[in-house]
Amino acid sequence: VLSVPNQSLKPEYAYNSELSLSKFSEDKNNMFSINFYYTHINNHILRDNYNISNDLSTIDPTTILYNSEEVKTMANVNFGNAYIYGGALDIKSLIFENIFFKANLTSTKGGSISNDYNLPSISPLFGQFSLKYAGTDLKIQLSYRFSSSKNPLDYSDGGEDSIEETPFVGLDEKGNKVFYGMPSWGVLKFSSSFQISNKTKASLVLDNLLDIHYREFASGISSPGRNLNIVLEHNF
Repeated sequence: VLSVPNQSLKPEYAYNSELSLSKFSEDKNNMFSINFYYTHINNHILRDNYNISNDLSTIDPTTILYNSEEVKTMANVNFGNAYIYGGALDIKSLIFENIFFKANLTSTKGGSISNDYNLPSISPLFGQFSLKYAGTDLKIQLSYRFSSSKNPLDYSDGGEDSIEETPFVGLDEKGNKVFYGMPSWGVLKFSSSFQISNKTKASLVLDNLLDIHYREFASGISSPGRNLNIVLEHNF
């Protein structure tokens, strides 16, 4: 695929609205916050197949001869109006003495108002839950970070979300590659720190406890497996 410039491309304009509700306890140990937003986009820009009308290097108008190889051409084009909406939830609660529960969830949706296509960069539902003990010198936390799956039919056609980096299923009847989309995943993390003295602190972090193989949304790089970090800090 070869990306080419589009001289007729117009700028897109985004109009945002947001509503937030929050409540805090006087001691700041308990908190509840919920946020909703909606974005309207005019002249939404999306990468799509692009025909170069004055190119005669190939018979197919959707391809061009580049470095002696026939490749498809794509460009940024305007696709009418689109929308994005979503919300985020944050909770912090003191459930026992020095023991806190935290949670956050984020959900995002989007689409076209006048055309049938998927918007890029729409991540699936993701979030994190954690339990934390916060003593005077010792702090311990166990957290679970997760993301739900994304169906390949929900990916944009322009390839911005790197669907080709998701698991490969096979070839369809026309010989096109079929990908699985983004699998769901969840990662456990244990972290602790101990204040040895006023100037010295020791920390231990064990991430991805179950050694899960996963990738962040739209990433072509697998995240680290099980890993251990031990840190000793001293301020002179």
